[in-house]
Amino acid sequence: CGTDPGFTMTSVFCTGLPIRHNLDQRAGRARLWRVATRFAVREVELRWAVLCSAILQVGDGAVVPVARSGRAMVSFMAESKIEIVTTFLKAFGRQDIDSAMSHIAPDVEWHYHVGTRPVIGSEHVRKVLNKLGQHQIDSRWRTIRWAEAGNTLMIEAVEDYLNPKDHRAQVPYMGAYDFDADNLITAWRDYFDLELLMKSDRGEPMDVWVQALIDAEPT
Repeated sequence: CGTDPGFTMTSVFCTGLPIRHNLDQRAGRARLWRVATRFAVREVELRWAVLCSAILQVGDGAVVPVARSGRAMVSFMAESKIEIVTTFLKAFGRQDIDSAMSHIAPDVEWHYHVGTRPVIGSEHVRKVLNKLGQHQIDSRWRTIRWAEAGNTLMIEAVEDYLNPKDHRAQVPYMGAYDFDADNLITAWRDYFDLELLMKSDRGEPMDVWVQALIDAEPT
C-alpha cells in the first residue's frame, strides 16, 4: 500500500480497494492501518504456511512432518537423548524419584553394575533408586563426552556423590541407554570399577591416573 502525504489522492489501493478522496487525515490513517495490518497478518500466515509445508529435522535425527496449515503450530519438539538422560540424572540427584521415573519405560532392564544381576521393571528400579538415594545424598553426575548410535546413547561421565559419612565418592563411569519410540529408557547399563567406587566411598584417595579422569573437563 502507498499514498501521498495528505491522503487526498485516489492513489492508494490494497487489493483493489481505493481509499476515498479527501479523507480526514486521522481517520484515513486509522483505516489505512487496519487495512495494512489485516494484509500484513495474512502475509505472515501465508509465509508460515510455506514454512509448515516443509519437513522439520529435529535434534535427535528423527524426521517430523508438519501440518500444512497457515495457522498450524509445532506442538512438540522431541528432547534429545542426552537431554533426557541429563534430566533423569539431575532428578535423581535432587531425590525427585517421581520425575526421574517419568523417563523410564515400564519394562526397563537396568544393569546397575554390569556383571551383577540386572533390575527388571520400573517398580523395581524405583525401589533401587530410593535405596540408593539414602546413601548418595548429594549426587552430581558430570558428563564428559557422549555419542549416539541408533536408539542408544552412550556417555562417559563421573559418578559423584556425598555419602552419610560425609565422604565425597567419585569414580569414572560409562553408561549405555536404549530408548523406545516414545523416548523412554528401555534398557540402561552402567559400567564402572566397583572396587574403585568402594575405595572412594571410604574416603581413600584415588591414584593420580584415575584422578585425572575424574577431573576431566567436558568436551
